[in-house]
Amino acid sequence: MPARMLQYVAALYDHLLRSKAVNAAEGLPPVLPIVLYNGDIRNLADAIAHSPFKQRIDRVVTRWIKHRLQRKMPGLAVPDAEELTKGMEMLETNIDRRKAQTIANGMQQVKPCCCNDC
Repeated sequence: MPARMLQYVAALYDHLLRSKAVNAAEGLPPVLPIVLYNGDIRNLADAIAHSPFKQRIDRVVTRWIKHRLQRKMPGLAVPDAEELTKGMEMLETNIDRRKAQTIANGMQQVKPCCCNDC
């Protein structure tokens, strides 16, 4: 992952220079890559729930989310960590339901072979 992040930053800098969005003589903007977990939501939630640092993690993540959202949408009321995570179970259920529907739709579109040898 660190090598991939380095590639992403290098590609960003290359794009900025080629598109002349920045002047190399003035320097390139600093980039702070942040990697967010993209695995099974339940595994991460369980790990955080059982962590002795849960309150601190919730506070830091909530502060970061609020900061990012308020920069984009000043005056937006952002709920606290507990409120933000209330919808997690519903989100997981919807993801699981959508995945099952996609699989079912894919199976309906597969037509049997006509040669009877398969």
